[in-house]
Amino acid sequence: MTNSTSLARLLGLAFLLQLGMPSGGGCKTPPPLRVSAAQPKTQNPKLKTQENCPRPELLQVDQVTDSTARLTWSDVGDRYEIELVTGMTAFSGMPSLVVNADPPFDVTGLTPGENYRFQVRTVCDDTTFSVWSAPRSFTTDLNNARPCPLNLDLRDTSCNNVQIFRLHVDEAPDTTLGTNVLLHSVRIMVEHPWRSDLSVWLTALDSTRIQLVGGLNAGDKNIGNPVGAVCPQFVELTSDASIGKPLSAAAEQDNITGYYLPVDMLHRYALARIRSGFGG
Repeated sequence: MTNSTSLARLLGLAFLLQLGMPSGGGCKTPPPLRVSAAQPKTQNPKLKTQENCPRPELLQVDQVTDSTARLTWSDVGDRYEIELVTGMTAFSGMPSLVVNADPPFDVTGLTPGENYRFQVRTVCDDTTFSVWSAPRSFTTDLNNARPCPLNLDLRDTSCNNVQIFRLHVDEAPDTTLGTNVLLHSVRIMVEHPWRSDLSVWLTALDSTRIQLVGGLNAGDKNIGNPVGAVCPQFVELTSDASIGKPLSAAAEQDNITGYYLPVDMLHRYALARIRSGFGG
C-alpha cells in the first residue's frame, strides 16, 4: 500500500473465501485473540535502582506474526522484567512479564493488527532493578478474525517505500488457494483525506501480485465511511461484475461504500498461483 499524505488510517481489511467455484458467501469470524501475560506485581516501595545495575539497550523485534513476536535486547543480566502495553497506553512502571533467561524472549497470545510498545529492565537482585529501557514499538500482523476498527496509521510513503500489512487467514472452507479455495472478495476501509494518493496491491507468498485500488479521482476522501457505525460501512472489492461498479463510478463522492470492481480481477490472482504451483 502506498500513501503520499499524512493523517490516514487503515480501519478494516478482510478476505472473503469460498469453496469451489464463485457463488457468494463469506467467512465465519471467530472471536479475537487477547494479550496473554502475567498479572502485574505490586511494587515494593523499598525496591531501588542503582547505577551499577545496567539497563537493557538496543531493543529489537522480529519474527512478528498475528499473535506472536520475538523481543530482544542487550544481554546485561540474568533476569529481566518486561512491561508490554497496547496503543498509546502510558507505561505504569509495573512489569507484565518476568524473563528468567537471556534474550530473546517470545511473547504469545497477542491481538492481530494491534500496536504494541514494550520496555525492559534488569533485575539485579530481589531488591535492585535497573531503570527502564527506552521503549520499542511494533505492530502484529492482521488476521481475518480481527474485528474492525483497526486504527492503524498509514505513514507517508512512495512507490519505492511501500507499507506492507500481512494478513493471516486461519479458517478457510478447504486447503488450497486457487484450487478448492477461491478468493471471493476483499473488504477494505481507509480513512484518507485525499484517496487518489492511495495505491493498494495484493501480494501472495509466491510474489503473485494484483492491484486492488489505484487511479482514484483527485480530491475525494475515504474508502468506506468512518462516520457513525464504522465497521458495516466498508467497500467490498469483487470480480462479480453483476454487482460491482468500476471505481471510476465513485468519482466526486466521499465516504464511498458498497461493491466495486478492483483494478485487477481477483480470479487472475488465483490463476497465477495455480500456474506457479503455489498452494496455501
